[in-house]
Amino acid sequence: MATLDIATAQTTIENALQTTILLAFGKRLTAVANVAALRALVSLGASGSYKFNDNSLIFAGSTLYRWNTYSTAADTGTTVIKPTDAGSAGRWLQQTSTLRYGGQYLHEITTGYLKQVLIFDGRYDDEEIEQHILAQRPTVVIEPSGDTPVEGTDLPGNLYLTDYAFDLWIVSENYRSNREGAAGSPISGEATADPGANAIDGQVQKLLAGSTLATTGVRFVELGAGSVILSDLDQRRFVRSRRITVKATCHLENAGADYVALDRIDVQRKLPADLGAQTQYDDSNYVVSGLEVPLGTGFTKTVSAGSAYIAGALVAASSAGKTFAASKDTYRDLSDAGAWTFVEAEIGVAEPPVTAGALRVGVTRTDAAGVLADTFIAIRIENYQSPDQIEV
Repeated sequence: MATLDIATAQTTIENALQTTILLAFGKRLTAVANVAALRALVSLGASGSYKFNDNSLIFAGSTLYRWNTYSTAADTGTTVIKPTDAGSAGRWLQQTSTLRYGGQYLHEITTGYLKQVLIFDGRYDDEEIEQHILAQRPTVVIEPSGDTPVEGTDLPGNLYLTDYAFDLWIVSENYRSNREGAAGSPISGEATADPGANAIDGQVQKLLAGSTLATTGVRFVELGAGSVILSDLDQRRFVRSRRITVKATCHLENAGADYVALDRIDVQRKLPADLGAQTQYDDSNYVVSGLEVPLGTGFTKTVSAGSAYIAGALVAASSAGKTFAASKDTYRDLSDAGAWTFVEAEIGVAEPPVTAGALRVGVTRTDAAGVLADTFIAIRIENYQSPDQIEV
């Protein structure tokens, strides 16, 4: 059974909520061409402080990065980028997500409007709330509102089905008259910059309803009541509140018993989302998530991070950059060590042999301008609906 460690569950869920909303709707800075340009981007201001807020998002080529002021991770050239002018801390961290919105993975979305997605921890007084939260409009603030654990087994202290409650503050600003501040401006440029509190609330609901937040142990997100908590017509500021409940399964590490008597289990239904070129399901060889190449102009792309079963073993693969040749079919094979092998072929010729010990995941076709198509050859499996709870 997939569970969260009860000692870290609250923080894990808060971070997952923040990341999900941020990647879906966060404002992107002006994109740069590649990693070299990202590294050369001026990060420090005249005062010596960083110019970027935590959680700033930017594309370098087709890869999305998120700023972290406190990260000291080593520059890898792909997943972690240290600006040339940075001190010991301050890094751009690559972002990937298995969640989708509007038909795209969250890390593929190129536009957004939220200036911040913040976790409110109760430290701020009224003045600080005005400065940190309400001054950055539009924004979404995540306020933890308590949790309700329920024993998940007949053996106390081992497993809990816990509801984690959150209030989302959706803060919007609009100088239009009447109800347009809340409902959003009819002017396209204004609506792009701030859709209005009602629209943002609706989009957040669509994103979160039933989601697992791509987090082990989260069963799903349940929507609750919403209301207007502030309508300041003088300052054209509007705040909506939306209650959500994250339903999670938590365990107590080292609870004192090696075996737990379960009274229910979670069963996740899965369906083949894509049979690829296969004609028969193979439960030992299939794609679990990711491992896709984005379409579009240009030949330098990033194969998304993901995982697959290869000969019955689960293999994780990090995102990987690849410059494809023009007007070719490029087959990608994933080894049981998580390494990629790319095999080029002329368009229309017979498929080349699969790399020994690897899973042929898919084929990418290019034309004279860029990536024209990306097709799975391996079977791809996705979760179907929310998990079922079955009493045992």
